[in-house]
Amino acid sequence: MTTVFVVDTGYLLALFRVPGYATAAEEQEVFNRFDAATDSGHERLVPVAVIYELARHVAQIGGNARQ
Repeated sequence: MTTVFVVDTGYLLALFRVPGYATAAEEQEVFNRFDAATDSGHERLVPVAVIYELARHVAQIGGNARQ
């Protein structure tokens, strides 16, 4: 049986290193968890709503950080 992890917005914010949402240590923890899941053959599921939330957070970044 395959294990499926449902990815939340917070994980994507850390993976994409969106400014203001995660510390460097938290980002590294998310990367480590994704690597462990990949190495173990687990699947990841990202709901469409989470992708829209990520886009909304990115759109709200001010200044030059969005670049």
